Amino acid sequence: MRGSKPPPALAVLAVVCALAVAPGVRAATPDTSSPILAGRSLSEALRLLQARGWPVVFSSRLVRDSMQVASEPEGDSRQAILADLLRPHGLAVRDGARDRLVVVAGVREHEGDRGRDSRQVRPPSLPTSPPIGALPPDPAASVEEEIVVTPDRDTLRGSSVVLFDLESGDSQAPPQLGNDPLSAVAALPGGSSAQGSAPVNVRGGGDDDLLVRLDGLELVRPYHLGDFDNAVSFVAPTAVERADLFTGTYPAQYGDRMGGVVDLTTRTPTQRRHFSLGLDVLGADGAASGRLGDRASWLVTGRSGSYQWPLEMSGRDEHPRYWDTFGKFELDFGPSQTLLADVLVARDNFELSNEHRGADGSYGSGWSSSYAWIRHTAVLGRDLYTETVIGTGDVEHTRAGRSTASANPFGARDRRSLQSDSARQDWHWEASPLGALEWGFEYGRSNTTLDFWSDRRDPEPLSDLPGGSSIGDGGVLERFRSTNLAAYVSARLQPARRLSLEIGLRHDTLTFSDENHVSPRLSAAWEVGAKTVVRAAWGQLFQSQRPYELQLEEGRGAIGGIGSERAEHQDLSFERELGHGMMIELAAYRRRVEAPRVRFENLFDPALVFPELGEDRVRIAPERGSAEGVELTLRQPRRRRLGWWATYSESSVLDEVDGQWVPRSTDQPHSFRAGLDLRAGRAWSLGLLWQYHSGWPTTAVAARRIDGADGTAQWLPVLGPRNGERLPDYHRLDLRVGRSWSLALGRLEAHVDLLDVYDRENLRGFENIRLVPDGTGGFEVTRQPVTWTGFVPSIGVRWTF
Repeated sequence: MRGSKPPPALAVLAVVCALAVAPGVRAATPDTSSPILAGRSLSEALRLLQARGWPVVFSSRLVRDSMQVASEPEGDSRQAILADLLRPHGLAVRDGARDRLVVVAGVREHEGDRGRDSRQVRPPSLPTSPPIGALPPDPAASVEEEIVVTPDRDTLRGSSVVLFDLESGDSQAPPQLGNDPLSAVAALPGGSSAQGSAPVNVRGGGDDDLLVRLDGLELVRPYHLGDFDNAVSFVAPTAVERADLFTGTYPAQYGDRMGGVVDLTTRTPTQRRHFSLGLDVLGADGAASGRLGDRASWLVTGRSGSYQWPLEMSGRDEHPRYWDTFGKFELDFGPSQTLLADVLVARDNFELSNEHRGADGSYGSGWSSSYAWIRHTAVLGRDLYTETVIGTGDVEHTRAGRSTASANPFGARDRRSLQSDSARQDWHWEASPLGALEWGFEYGRSNTTLDFWSDRRDPEPLSDLPGGSSIGDGGVLERFRSTNLAAYVSARLQPARRLSLEIGLRHDTLTFSDENHVSPRLSAAWEVGAKTVVRAAWGQLFQSQRPYELQLEEGRGAIGGIGSERAEHQDLSFERELGHGMMIELAAYRRRVEAPRVRFENLFDPALVFPELGEDRVRIAPERGSAEGVELTLRQPRRRRLGWWATYSESSVLDEVDGQWVPRSTDQPHSFRAGLDLRAGRAWSLGLLWQYHSGWPTTAVAARRIDGADGTAQWLPVLGPRNGERLPDYHRLDLRVGRSWSLALGRLEAHVDLLDVYDRENLRGFENIRLVPDGTGGFEVTRQPVTWTGFVPSIGVRWTF
């Protein structure tokens, strides 16, 4: 149930008004994350910027091998840095569709020309045959070229969001607590998440279907407070420059997850010294970055926080705390090579005793995650690029709880640990103007320990319901070792002027389940016109059962096989530029899942600290799974002042159980999200996010009388069809107002977030399900509604210098 109401909205809005009386401010500076470029060939420099996520598009006819970068660019924005690089060679940069930066023919620099406006040139065009995933060429560019080099990210057919910029203070993340990177990704087309939860569900899939990478290394469950809805990811927003979400049939270089990929890229500092200090309702954070000489840079972030405020808004008195730190050192030790070293450490803990609860029991949990890895990139001449990532990680999780309450006594202890080592190498070769070849391999080894014990008495009244799960007394102790090997090859071809193909094949060997998988992928892009492109993709994806994912807390006999799930993806999309950067996209998808794994869920309340001890715990063993839908997206990127986007989806996510198709708990037939990003003047910013989706499925419960042979009557609860009913529709409006000031030393920024502005009490589920007399000699089922947190005000400040 909801607790005491938060302060009136008028009081929070008064803070916004108070910001308005402060003095004027300097405009925020755009992102400038550029590596060392001097001494490289111009082609190598541009490719390296592409590898860092810059949306640069250039032609090999314009950018020749003989062009060299003589000196480091001095610009303070991406456009200015590119202009400095290109101007000595008679080239320039212009804005293209979807915020791309297009290299065009300009005027060769003469002495005294450095101040020339590089945009006042006659632009040539891009060819009419984009690589797989590339957008249609800009209509202002229309002469033939030999080959266009586009960022590799385009080939992945993903959506992306640029997050908070440490050096400029600019933010494009939606209104949310803590500017969490993964929560921002969930707002992209194809993504979704539960309120107050960081994991991303891609097109109705589970959060364990998602592959999350940070600077090339896979992170295992990268969330703080794993026993509280995974409320916050442990990658600090001040460390991340860009987040990319890939859905559907992604290329063969990604594997072993069948839902989607989130690729997070950390920022590369450009200034000699830079510092940032932030404070908001979740806690405090700091970041420092700089350069060492001309070829090295470093970045360190630290954060400490508590999720107490949002919990208090929902009437709960828990005080979960967390902290994390990230360090990065980057060295350019040659004209074409870069070495990156990353370290990430995250901890969180929570303890609650009967002294705080006013109840007979206690419980607590703790998570610990540590990663260290290196990444080496090299541009080997004009046509060959390689990347190598080697890393190690340790994850530990502990839960413990007990209750002596008469209604549901229990005791439980859960300890898990995972140690992993991995290596990956990718190669990219521009084989000819008509095609490219990619190949690579992956190696992973892990040691996992699962230790679970419980002492539980069956709760009333739901323990006897069909499908109920209860392991009673006992425990499980298991240790697993596993090794995964993978290799892939992918060819990108251009068989016709307006048609591009990508054909990929991946092979995985899994020792834990003793399996070998071959995963074919096929994608095609057809340019229908100058502003329109149609894409189609098909692929078979596999997802292994990893040892640390086993639900052994349900008992050894509760788990089915450990084989891999198999998914067949079919994707079709249509994109068109409507002018002035506005894009429309219509996408249709279908995913068929074979051999889905057995899983356990709570029927009525999805957010419990010990879900396996819930009285509504059931075992689900589907024979097949299905997800299909259509998505319509309109997007106008922010240019100067205003940007907006809107996406609508109609979908179904189903399991076939005992011959019947049943909605998954994440099924939401209709979903709509819209966002607005407004820069009012040079100081103010306004962000809006409105979300709506159909109510999630739930299960009905009724009371039934059973007459015994001896004439006695017994009343029992009876379940209706699983997920046969729905909760009310979910919707909310979030608002962010920001203000910034220039200071003698650096810049000060403040923002106010108003989450769920109109304080809608969206229903989350039910608890305390009981049989009570109805006053007529019979019984009825009562259950207590549980709502998500309603209106939550938040304020934050940041000082950068």
